[in-house]
Amino acid sequence: MELKYLTCDPVYAPDVPQPTARSILIPGAQGNLLSHLYLPGGCGPYPTVLLCHGYPGNEQNIDLAVALRRIGFAVMVFHYAGSWNSPGNFSLTGALGDANAVLDFMLAHAQEYDLDTTRFAVVGHSMGGMVAAHLSAKRPELSCGVLMAPWDPGRCFLRSAEDKIAHDNLWEVLSCAYGWLNGISEEGFVRELTAHADELCLAPLAPQLAAKPILCLAGQQDIDTPIPLHAGPLRDAIRAAGGRQFTYQEFPCDHSFSPLRITLCRTVAAFLAEQLG
Repeated sequence: MELKYLTCDPVYAPDVPQPTARSILIPGAQGNLLSHLYLPGGCGPYPTVLLCHGYPGNEQNIDLAVALRRIGFAVMVFHYAGSWNSPGNFSLTGALGDANAVLDFMLAHAQEYDLDTTRFAVVGHSMGGMVAAHLSAKRPELSCGVLMAPWDPGRCFLRSAEDKIAHDNLWEVLSCAYGWLNGISEEGFVRELTAHADELCLAPLAPQLAAKPILCLAGQQDIDTPIPLHAGPLRDAIRAAGGRQFTYQEFPCDHSFSPLRITLCRTVAAFLAEQLG
């Protein structure tokens, strides 16, 4: 696993398996989840990453997936129900269920795709960071997790009655997906968050996250998940829980790390190589 291949192509001998990808329909609660598994060249079993995109998923971090493949990781990307042509209706709690279904599929089919089940990680951006936090905390099969600009809608909803900034931020983000995702509405989100905000919150996961290597990245110019509302409280909770394996970094960039994509890839790859290499 050589980090120099993050930005250049490896050369493979003729008799060595070449990098490839498999498009897979993974059974979910509402139908098949559209998924794509990037497989590295060389011989496995491969350390493996489940990569969770955000809400609605315009930034899918495929550059990160391909960069990780070049240095030897298998990387699974997928679309939640109701997003990007995966059937069904989207919901926040449903996204958590979908990610668990994809992870279950990967573990069940590890031999078929030559995945190393002792070296599994989850990486998530924005809402995917929320998903990655829940999976990291609750799934012992995952050795570590990376949370990129993690979104905490549960916390914002619970604070929204008394905190106008949290209220406005929550509904500005939620409204950006109208027209992009199936089955969503303001009324539907109110019902879902009223019923499930507590279980979506990130801070209660801190004791479990403190017991596992976690990398959390945040953008100082992020107006979608500003640090004081989202990554900051989670950072403080994990540190308070004694998270000695917790790493937190801020970058001078926006929510999608747009001007620093190579820096993002290098930072995530170095962490994963150290944990799974």
